Amino acid sequence: MTDDRTRLADAARAAWQEAAPRLELEAGACATQILSARREAKGGRIVMHIMPRDGADSLILKLRLGGDPAALEQAARAYRRAATSLAGQPGLAVPRLIMTLPAHHALILSYSPGTDARSLLADSTNPDDHIPVLRAAGLWLGALHRGQPAAPAAFDPAPALRGQARRARTSVAPRQTALARLIARVRTLAVPLPDRTWPQAVIHGDMTLGNLLIAPDQITGIDVENDTPAPRARDIAMLLIDHELWFGHHPAAIQAFWQAYGNDLRHDPLLRFHIALRLARLWSDMPAHPTQASPRRAHLWAGLQAMTARLESKDAS
Repeated sequence: MTDDRTRLADAARAAWQEAAPRLELEAGACATQILSARREAKGGRIVMHIMPRDGADSLILKLRLGGDPAALEQAARAYRRAATSLAGQPGLAVPRLIMTLPAHHALILSYSPGTDARSLLADSTNPDDHIPVLRAAGLWLGALHRGQPAAPAAFDPAPALRGQARRARTSVAPRQTALARLIARVRTLAVPLPDRTWPQAVIHGDMTLGNLLIAPDQITGIDVENDTPAPRARDIAMLLIDHELWFGHHPAAIQAFWQAYGNDLRHDPLLRFHIALRLARLWSDMPAHPTQASPRRAHLWAGLQAMTARLESKDAS
């Protein structure tokens, strides 16, 4: 283990030592597995799978070093609210919040079965495999948004445009001329947005394929830690971009997503803006030589260029 990973693992085990007796479990009698660990500027995040050996249900411990106490309570509220919004929706779920550990900035959640949607598609060579996965994503996301509605609200693109301008000034990404065209497209799409109100919901906030677990009889959204309203288009843009950057453009699968979501927003101006904005952000954040950075970065760089070119071609037609 690296020093950072060891530090995060030690913090997670300390949190579990406190939580186990309150759940009438013996900490040392449970197997543990680190599912993810990531360093951050103020600390880091870790997710640990806890497997009691006495037949009790598995658990998930999520811990964030250096986190804001208010963010922990926000995450707890988000899990409770999302669970309520999906109640009565057979086959659709979120992890159940079992316990908060404020002193450790940690949550104990129920374990959710399934394979994340990105992994399900990683080795596929059949375009038809994408249809059920995006249909599952549409079903889950549509139910979440309908179950957590918020009043329509005005949208001011100015803060997002200022943030993109700051990124562009410091960007070392290659193909700066293409990036400038993309940023110009973002600004053009922003012009009509303040003139009306837009549908909102308490969105997921980090809606990627990796945060959707698919099992034979259940679709579970994980990392549900946002509890404030925002445009639904943000979730949709993130999901559709994540899918295309990893796996390319699959029109039949996109159609299945919209049918399952229950509302076809593909021509929605706010969705088009959020797609262009996120592409510009991802492009600005690329290193100078993405193909040399890592295989993952090289793959995403290729997908980013391909998706941007496709949208430019669509605009021109």
